[in-house]
Amino acid sequence: MGANIMAIYDLDGIYAERFMEYINRSKSIPFQVRAFSKKESFLEYAREEEIEILLVSERAVTEEIRRLPITHIIVLSEETYGTEEKNNEKTIYKYQSSDQIVREVMCYYAEQKNTTGHYGCAKEEGKIIGIYSPVRRSLKTTFALTLGQILSEKVNTLYMNLEEYSGFSSLFEKDYVGDLSDLIYFMNERSANLILKLQGIVQPMNQLDYVPPCIYPSDLKTISGEEWVSLLDDIRRKSSYRAIILDMGENIQGLYTLLGKCNIIYSPVREDKISMAKMYQYEKLMQMTGQEEILEKTKKLHFTYFRGVESGMDNLVYSDLGDYIRELLAEEEDEDG
Repeated sequence: MGANIMAIYDLDGIYAERFMEYINRSKSIPFQVRAFSKKESFLEYAREEEIEILLVSERAVTEEIRRLPITHIIVLSEETYGTEEKNNEKTIYKYQSSDQIVREVMCYYAEQKNTTGHYGCAKEEGKIIGIYSPVRRSLKTTFALTLGQILSEKVNTLYMNLEEYSGFSSLFEKDYVGDLSDLIYFMNERSANLILKLQGIVQPMNQLDYVPPCIYPSDLKTISGEEWVSLLDDIRRKSSYRAIILDMGENIQGLYTLLGKCNIIYSPVREDKISMAKMYQYEKLMQMTGQEEILEKTKKLHFTYFRGVESGMDNLVYSDLGDYIRELLAEEEDEDG
């Protein structure tokens, strides 16, 4: 079965074409998009092809279009900001960023009980990369975000932060509508459409996608290890992400279970005496509790000073740390090859 079709019909042909190009460039949105600015050509196409979602401008929508056998019709409004019902129709504000429109469309689509389309499930399961260290202030998150951006240059990559205090809202100057807590809740309530909900929540960082972290630290403590595993399994098997990066803190349930799910674990460490003592205690605990397998797939990273990491998240790939990670990945490819 082919990809689901999303059609956009707008009298402004430039708007429709640009939106189509944006969606079709995306590697993770499970729709093929067709753009129309002429009523006759749109109607001809709609009568011959099965359209799952239609985005149609307020000025273009007619009763004839409403009667077409299209599963979901969403009106692009020039006046109403945000998603709401207007005249019993779903409306989305037209003049906002394409990625925000896509998020609103995916959230709405995922929440429809009768959504049963084909989502282009992955042919192979994604690789889970763990980032964890018992040592604080070790550039763990900076390393994880840089690694994610570099990997995303080659494969679809998803970053998830499982720390109590990520600081992302302040770091990226964004107020997130949905976050990791919403994704877990949705999985427990209606997991069949989980990947669509995921696409409605993720945010871009260059080519890397990331799930906004939990706002409330207490939310992380209510998510069981089994729920984390179920979420990861769904994403690996049903999405187009080939790499999933888990940036883990210490206070999540099922930490060892998550570490055990990882294909590889990067553990940044520092050279000072206290940091080395913490790492020694962690490794000793792993041995005492029979978690030698976790240690076997853990790669300790001894960092020094990296120039350029202070120049902003978008420039991390051009820093010394970015060069370090590229060399690290090249060495691993040689070892695997």
